[in-house]
Amino acid sequence: MKDKIVFFSSVPGLAEAFPIVPASKMMPTWMTNAFKNYKDGRENNPSLVRKSHIAKCPGIVKLMSSGYIVPLWHDAVIEVDSTKGRGFEWTIPTETLIKDVFTSKVLFESQPDHILEHLPRTWNQSKNFMKINTPWSVVAPQGVKLLFNPISYPDNALFEASIGFLDTDESAEVNIQGWWNVPHGNQFFPAGYPLVHIIPITERKLELVVRDANQKDKEWLEKKNYINSYSFDRTATYKNLFMKTLRKYF
Repeated sequence: MKDKIVFFSSVPGLAEAFPIVPASKMMPTWMTNAFKNYKDGRENNPSLVRKSHIAKCPGIVKLMSSGYIVPLWHDAVIEVDSTKGRGFEWTIPTETLIKDVFTSKVLFESQPDHILEHLPRTWNQSKNFMKINTPWSVVAPQGVKLLFNPISYPDNALFEASIGFLDTDESAEVNIQGWWNVPHGNQFFPAGYPLVHIIPITERKLELVVRDANQKDKEWLEKKNYINSYSFDRTATYKNLFMKTLRKYF
């Protein structure tokens, strides 16, 4: 585990169908087109190498090429009725996503008012703050923290992830918080939609491993579930127990 970051799924087959991928492999369409435009133009006119182009911008290109993208792992339809205030309903293709292969009772959660009352919104963000539960867990080298970012410069922004850290020495669930930005009506939310951009905070070069959960992973998940449930508070005792158990398996 010294130089690996491992994402494993409790849903068999997900790692093949909609895996977590390097961000460089899930560029938005406009960026792919920009790269092609620059490449084609340069071949026809070599002098363009010296001219500015969005495809040459190091700040944007390096950002969008760093870390990993987590896609939505199933189709859904999200329904918002703005006449009823905040809130939404959701529909999925089959209930077996919940009953048979997923540990959570819900796939999409609306955060309660007392959590949201102090959270600022930008002018264009909706009132619907959504938690998307996934079957992914992540294990990173000790000391490596993960920065969760919204998708930078997306083709569209049905969903906009919120920004935050995940310390994998304290928690392992890859669950995503953010705003549902369709203010009214039914919206198809397709499997594969890029949800969040995860960037490891480290200078080390990490090997990405994406897989279905193996037996060792499942044993750790069972113990982790107990550790997450035995206490009301996430105290230092809890954190030490979580990390001790984690490092025994990884």
